[in-house]
Amino acid sequence: MSFLGVFSFKAPYLPWVMLTFSILIGNSITVDLVGILVGHFYYFFEYVYPVVADIRGWQIKRLMEPPMILHWICGTMPEAIH
Repeated sequence: MSFLGVFSFKAPYLPWVMLTFSILIGNSITVDLVGILVGHFYYFFEYVYPVVADIRGWQIKRLMEPPMILHWICGTMPEAIH
């Protein structure tokens, strides 16, 4: 990726580049830090936790599963529930 056409970086570093830019222009970093924190929580609960839960044999494997009403609205109901 390229930021303002000035320098290139890899996509996973975009939140940190935006945080640095916010610091440089004097904006509050609170929103950027909250976004980074939420992104880390999402990645952990969507991709890391299910693997760990499967390895350890835990009952609950998907903590980020959307509610059934959202599945119904989007037309993505799991086959086992039909």
